[in-house]
Amino acid sequence: MLQDLVVDLNKLVKVRFSDGDELLVRIVENPPFQSSDVVLVNKDAPLGKALLGHSLGEEIEYCVEENKQKVTILEIK
Repeated sequence: MLQDLVVDLNKLVKVRFSDGDELLVRIVENPPFQSSDVVLVNKDAPLGKALLGHSLGEEIEYCVEENKQKVTILEIK
C-alpha cells in the first residue's frame, strides 16, 4: 500500500543523516519514555515535523537552532 510508504505517527522510520549516521525513530505525540532500540521523536520537534508526510527515499532538509540538517528516509514500517 502507498500509505505504508509515508511517514505518519507511530510508524518506525529508519533515517540516514548527511554525516552517514543512521537512526531508527518513531514519531509520537508525547514521548512517555525513551526506548533502548528506538528514539522517540515528538511530532512537534524539528525532526518530527520534517519527517511527517514524507515518503520512502526522500531527502529532507530541516533546521535545528539555525543549523541546517539533512536526513534521508531509508525505511518505513
